[in-house]
Amino acid sequence: MPSKFRENIVEKKHAHTLLASDGMPEAPGIALGMALYSFNWTGKPGLFLEDLYVSPDARNKGIAKALFVELGKVAQEKVTSHASFRGP
Repeated sequence: MPSKFRENIVEKKHAHTLLASDGMPEAPGIALGMALYSFNWTGKPGLFLEDLYVSPDARNKGIAKALFVELGKVAQEKVTSHASFRGP
């Protein structure tokens, strides 16, 4: 893992990841998709979706929708005023 990635994502926790897998939390199995997000605190607090990826074999199975539902829960728990992302 590159040192800057480890420093900013893992140690300083500037970004967070939701992971969708084909297993249970105790034994995650194979990753099917992930959402990388962060919080902004300039003005009103908000959640920013940095990246969303679903494995080609797992597409059209509701993985992205499930990740968005979880992102919504995170945004509500953190009392953010909005969520945003940039399209492709």
